[in-house]
Amino acid sequence: MRLSFLTYLAIAACTSTLFLGVFYTTNRHPSLRLYAQSEGKGREAEPKSTSVDGSETPDTETGSDPSHWRNLYALREANLTRTLVLASIAEESTDWVHEELGDIIVPNGPLDIARYVSDNPQAPLHPPQNKGHEANMYLSYIVDHYEALADVVIFIHSHRKTWHNNDLLDLDSALGVRNLSPAHVISVGYVNLRCHWDPGCPDWIHPSEHEKDDYKKEESILADAWLKLFPADPVPQTLAQPCCSQFAVSGERIRTIPKSRYEELRAWIYNSDLGDDITGRVFEYIWQYIFLDKSVIACPSPQACHCDLYGVCFRKEGAFKEWETVHKELVHVQEQLGDWDEKGKYHEEHCLPEAVRYSPHKEPFAEYEDLHQSLQKKLHELEDKQDLITRAAYEHGREVRGL
Repeated sequence: MRLSFLTYLAIAACTSTLFLGVFYTTNRHPSLRLYAQSEGKGREAEPKSTSVDGSETPDTETGSDPSHWRNLYALREANLTRTLVLASIAEESTDWVHEELGDIIVPNGPLDIARYVSDNPQAPLHPPQNKGHEANMYLSYIVDHYEALADVVIFIHSHRKTWHNNDLLDLDSALGVRNLSPAHVISVGYVNLRCHWDPGCPDWIHPSEHEKDDYKKEESILADAWLKLFPADPVPQTLAQPCCSQFAVSGERIRTIPKSRYEELRAWIYNSDLGDDITGRVFEYIWQYIFLDKSVIACPSPQACHCDLYGVCFRKEGAFKEWETVHKELVHVQEQLGDWDEKGKYHEEHCLPEAVRYSPHKEPFAEYEDLHQSLQKKLHELEDKQDLITRAAYEHGREVRGL
């Protein structure tokens, strides 16, 4: 049977699309490949490179595997005890904690684990009521363990990777917990674990604003909540800190506030007419007020935050800004590629003459192919540049921490 010209064209289009999909999947850059590593995929060896300040980036004894050179665990602080408090629901897996941090978890190291489960009253650790999301579980941990707190208590959500973690730490809670400096937490008392300002800084919640904002649902009700939570304190004009209710506090700082006060804060959650989600969100931008001597704004420099808290230190003043610029452009290109990949899937799934000639948005297939390859090239160029800047920051962080 003879095939028509359009049929041949359809086959060619499908083949091209499959090739492009495989090309994109197998050429993800190592700088973003900690996700792939957890699936058993390694990273190829890399030669020495030159950092952004002109110095050679050395190949350390840990090699070029990111899971090693990104380990900035401060050995000299290993005697400081810490507890990781995980706010979770029953269906969430926290296996990653022991898989990724087992070497520093008691008895191997200084880290204890306290997983609170909001919706399982039979769980070893659970709050009295299931309301208020992570705020309820954080306060319940403090109430339950007030007399036996570690030097540093780390409060986080139970998922390992999420958009509101730090990009320089691969959005990875395990990497953040491992590299966290307990000495820095103790020196300042309270730290937000997110270094990036957006969303939350430098000027975010305005309690006097009563018009509802879907992006800041708690804003319009915060003034009323404030009067009940802090009846002796005036309602602030602004509340700001990086989102999203993940932080570390020294045990000493927690105990500067009476246990009964934490019980009062938790009782407000239970007794409020507000719903489960919104009661939790009220606390998102007041933790700094509770733990930082009534500070309404806690927005440290992202560059200083990464260095002081995690040991990721930029040697040059402008290097972090350069990283931010490259990262934003990289994300934009990734979004563009995502759009074009969706069109590629359309071609693959609808191998018909019409689909070969036009994408769902009526762009010719040839244009799709050219733009896709152009974006791929730009993506890899940006990833190379971002990786170089990031590696230099980690290497300088190793020097700062004496590793």
